[in-house]
Amino acid sequence: MTQVPTESPWSERLALAVAQEVRRHRQRRAMSAQQLSDRCAELGMPIQRSVLANMESGRRSTVTVAEVLVLAAALDVAPAQLVFPVGFEETCEALPERTFEPIDALDWFAGNAPSRELPRSTGAKPLWVLRQYRDLLTEIRFHISSLEQARERIAAVADEGKEKRKAKAAVEEKLRSVEAGDATADPSWVEIGKVFLDDLQRSERELERYSERERESIERHEQTLMRQGKEIAAVRRRITEEGWALPYLPKDVEPYVLPWNDVEPWVIPWPENIDPAHG
Repeated sequence: MTQVPTESPWSERLALAVAQEVRRHRQRRAMSAQQLSDRCAELGMPIQRSVLANMESGRRSTVTVAEVLVLAAALDVAPAQLVFPVGFEETCEALPERTFEPIDALDWFAGNAPSRELPRSTGAKPLWVLRQYRDLLTEIRFHISSLEQARERIAAVADEGKEKRKAKAAVEEKLRSVEAGDATADPSWVEIGKVFLDDLQRSERELERYSERERESIERHEQTLMRQGKEIAAVRRRITEEGWALPYLPKDVEPYVLPWNDVEPWVIPWPENIDPAHG
């Protein structure tokens, strides 16, 4: 953290810093001020070219939250990138008369675990918990999809196995006919039939080995889904007890979560308890 001079109010310095980032990203995209103005209008909030010019030149000393959001969308960057120059400056004045590394300031802004020098945003716990919930949903849906694919492969192998068994039965029947002296059977076919039968039997063994691997994969996915469903139920229980809005539970996830409704609430591993920077 570095102390900075206060030649003008911090709010004006911050507005100028945002304006500088707007200009930086506009120029990087080879957009004119008019093009940026037009794009903002397309997004539903017109910002006149003259306003942008006054902003970038420092003649305009304020920037609204709405302007930051629509300008970020128009420039195809995250809104926080217009406030904190991540990747372009070594420091930024995230609070009056104090500078920080931009990435630390951005993390603080987004409710992530900040560096030691930034405020501990204990009120940001809902953000952190709901991010964990979102990540758990992503993971469980991946395993649901993987389980469905494994079952489809098992079904396809089972169908292929049926066809192999039919072909094997037909070959065995023909071989028995030849060996029984069937006058209509071609004796020269015996050797060919035996080779064909060996190939079918080898193919059956390969299918069985493949099926065994898929069954093991299904078992692993089912165990993972049971564990993840319990974790999601515990997080949802914690969210309810904290009085936060309960997030949507996708229909395909419900079967793995609802059976665990009585699980103990999730103990929130809040970053300040596990991050050495907060020691």
